[in-house]
Amino acid sequence: MNRWSSTLPWVLVAVLAVGSLVALAVVSLDPAPRDAQTALDALDRRSPSPAPSPPLSAGPVVPAPSTGASTPPGTRTPGAPGSTKPPRPGVPTETRRGAPAPAPAQVPRPAVDLGGRLCLPRPRVTPLRVATFNIHGGIGPRGRDLAGIAEEIRALEADVVMLQEVDRFRPRTGAIDMPAVLAQELGMSHAFAPNVRFPGRAEYGVATLSRLPIVETEHVLLPHAPGTEQRGVLRTRVQAGPELVDVYNTHFDHTSDPLRRQQADHVRGLVQRGGAPVVLGGDFNASPVTVPYATLTSALSDAWARVGVGRGPTAGRSPGARIDYVFVHEAAIPRAARVVPSAVSDHDAVAVDLLVAGLTECE
Repeated sequence: MNRWSSTLPWVLVAVLAVGSLVALAVVSLDPAPRDAQTALDALDRRSPSPAPSPPLSAGPVVPAPSTGASTPPGTRTPGAPGSTKPPRPGVPTETRRGAPAPAPAQVPRPAVDLGGRLCLPRPRVTPLRVATFNIHGGIGPRGRDLAGIAEEIRALEADVVMLQEVDRFRPRTGAIDMPAVLAQELGMSHAFAPNVRFPGRAEYGVATLSRLPIVETEHVLLPHAPGTEQRGVLRTRVQAGPELVDVYNTHFDHTSDPLRRQQADHVRGLVQRGGAPVVLGGDFNASPVTVPYATLTSALSDAWARVGVGRGPTAGRSPGARIDYVFVHEAAIPRAARVVPSAVSDHDAVAVDLLVAGLTECE
């Protein structure tokens, strides 16, 4: 007993020393347990040093839109971890790892004159009467009767008249400049688009007469098939009081429905280009139950269908067919529409009263 009692303290000391060495080795292998590492990360995020860069993006740096659009919920913004506030305009929403955060861009602000007056544009409307009329070359039951056509146009009392089947220097109608003669007789300006040219200087096409100033014209040929007559569309921009109005005048093919469909597609593309309010008139050789009509009314509205009174057919006699139209843009509001019989042409005219909408300008 005396022997063990004398050696026992030394044994305990040795055991404790070994245990301490083992514990020290274990701690050195795991210097920051999971919970400790999480706490360190939290301290780093709360420290005033620059925030760590977000993960490397696969794409280029994308600046935030300057329109004030908010960042999706949960998106962190630089310098404010966990914040859901949108980034300031001009500050990138993400940067590449290791790159310094870019300085905020200086966004110019519009100058505001606190001493100036505020001008709010007010709506206004301008009355405008338009008409479309296929004049059949001025040839009636008793032969050439251009004077009779002129009187029928005058009776319409329209500001703008779209004419189809107009001759220019053709022998069958006396080799005269028909649109110029009609314009002079009626005291109007005119624009002419030759869709067909004959040997010499003879031409055939569409013409637009206007009591209003003509600001601009454009002539576009429409699709056609071999052996068919070339057709086209004439755009005349007129100054209706304070408003500019684009008046399109056309004449579709009369022999082929597939060709009329192509022409309707082409014209729809033209009138949808934007700019001024649009009026489209002419002889479309298509009834309201056809595809070309549906194509055009997908972009514009049929004025007679909205406000027309009286008889509707425009070509032929009893029962006739409605193939001449005035289509209008939503900014040209139809008030009244009527079909006006002709004693000369094989078509009747269509006259439409419009109100062209606009806004006053700040002075």
